[in-house]
Amino acid sequence: PKKDSDSESDFHKSDDEADQREGLNRSSARKGGHMRSCEVCNKRFLQRGEYDESDRLLCPNCQRSVDKAQNEVSAVSKRARAVASSTAAPKRRRLKKTADGLLELEAGLPSLQDLCVRAIAKHVDQVESFGDISRIVEMSPNVQTLALEYCGRLDAGVLDAFGAGLRQLAKVQLEGAFLVDDKAWAKFFREAGPRLRSFQVRFSGFGPAAMRALITHCEGLEELRVSECTDFNDDCLGMLAAPLTETEEALQEPERLLRDTEKIEVVPWRPLARLKSLDLGHPHLAMSSATATRVIRALGSQLRVLNLSGFKDIDDNFLLLGLAPHSEHLQELSLAECNSISVEAMTQFFAQGADATMGRGLVRLSLNRCYLLTDAVLHAVVRHSCCSLRSLDLNSVDDFMTEQGLLALAGGALPIEGEEVASSVVKGCPYLEDVDLSWVRCTTDSVLEKVLEACGRLEKVMVYGCPEVSIFAPTRPGLSYVGRVCDTL
Repeated sequence: PKKDSDSESDFHKSDDEADQREGLNRSSARKGGHMRSCEVCNKRFLQRGEYDESDRLLCPNCQRSVDKAQNEVSAVSKRARAVASSTAAPKRRRLKKTADGLLELEAGLPSLQDLCVRAIAKHVDQVESFGDISRIVEMSPNVQTLALEYCGRLDAGVLDAFGAGLRQLAKVQLEGAFLVDDKAWAKFFREAGPRLRSFQVRFSGFGPAAMRALITHCEGLEELRVSECTDFNDDCLGMLAAPLTETEEALQEPERLLRDTEKIEVVPWRPLARLKSLDLGHPHLAMSSATATRVIRALGSQLRVLNLSGFKDIDDNFLLLGLAPHSEHLQELSLAECNSISVEAMTQFFAQGADATMGRGLVRLSLNRCYLLTDAVLHAVVRHSCCSLRSLDLNSVDDFMTEQGLLALAGGALPIEGEEVASSVVKGCPYLEDVDLSWVRCTTDSVLEKVLEACGRLEKVMVYGCPEVSIFAPTRPGLSYVGRVCDTL
């Protein structure tokens, strides 16, 4: 009896403990409920009725908040569907097959481009009947700007027709004119040179004869680009400066190649006094630092744009003794891949410029693939051009660059010789609009956040090869990231 009562009480006690573990007490059991903990506020509450393990455990207060939020979302969705249904969808235009077997849009008038494509497609077997490109002279003799890309079929005869027939031609831009050789270019400049104000050529047989004819006959030239031409060599570069030796004087008389039986007077060398933009980027042959220095001493003071990308042999003397004293009007500069210039010379160049320009600076700067650049160089760049810089290319400047260097764009200070430069000296780049930080792996979300705060006009950031730039990188209306890894996954 006593023993039996003790065992019975122990039995009920164990049942009570089990019920407590399950959240059930005697009172709630009589009412059919369990004590639970809310997943949101962690408060204990009485849960009655059936319970599915997939349901969330929420107290009454939290449940009401969730229901209210879901009701608001449903109301917004209903309004959006109502607006979408009230707006008539544009009628989809259908394709129909014409009598000649071509497809065209059923509704609306075709554009001029559609008409041209249709005409070529209809007579594709007779495409040669359209004639060669020299017909531009007959169809548009008053052309002032001639810009042609991928013109691999353009030859010397066509170029002669352009020079003789386009009497108002002032700007020429040709890419891929492989069939035009050095002699043909020289003949073209004799005919059209006095009218030209801008000449740009890329991937062509442009060499010494063409260069001397250009110097001789294109006195009014304001823009010159000779890029990636196989015959352009150091002698051609030297023709932009006054000849120093008899050999150079002989090189600067390629008119002899055109003499044949005709006697042609060789005009003495004259500088291109009106030249404002010089782009000689990415030469196929080596360009010496000494020749480049002579050219800059002759033309540098009048230039607004200078592109010497790929001049791998220009050195400290070119930068400090040639460009630095003759760059007072320079606005755009590209020294991409110029890795023979030391870090110390680069820092000194921009530091001297900051003292001399008195508020003037560069608008566009490219130091693309200048692998040796350090934090000190970038801080010197910012001090030099903080009030003018719009575009900056630091692609692949990764070996020695750190976050502290990039923060110069945001006005960060850099310790120099044991003393910290005041932040008021390094003002950041408030007018910067686009920057290329591709393959600069110290670029992170936190760095970009500070840069964006200081650069209120920044619209485009190139970040190819920057794994630390994530989907959480700071953004704002009008700003775009190009090459972000998370956008391509």
